[in-house]
Amino acid sequence: MASHWTEDDFLNALYEVGPDDGHPAECPACRARLEEYRATRRAITTPPEIPPSLLAGQRRQIQTAIISRSIPPLLKWTPAAATVAIVLALALWKTPSTPPPSKTDAQLMTEIYQTVYTSEPAAFQPVHGLFTEKKAAHAAQ
Repeated sequence: MASHWTEDDFLNALYEVGPDDGHPAECPACRARLEEYRATRRAITTPPEIPPSLLAGQRRQIQTAIISRSIPPLLKWTPAAATVAIVLALALWKTPSTPPPSKTDAQLMTEIYQTVYTSEPAAFQPVHGLFTEKKAAHAAQ
């Protein structure tokens, strides 16, 4: 007679990957332990019986919760209405009430020329003012 099975042998046999040496058929102690393991596994893996009335009650509770949390029809359109109102307000606010004063072609060309062909940025003009004042102050002394 072979030696008794180990815990790993019982677990492997329980999951049908264990040794196939036929030891539990020969050994009453190992056969009893294997049947005990199988009974425990059946008890654990057997799904519980759920009465249909319990499932129906849960379904009713879920439907009641969905209905009570639903958004009223008026509130469903509130974001869209607010967006339309904001767009209209911005469109009306941004449109000028009086047209800008018209310029002559000569004034327009002068502005373009000054913008494009100015050799230095407008930020340097105050710096030139500082130097011209110092020259005038030195000349006066």
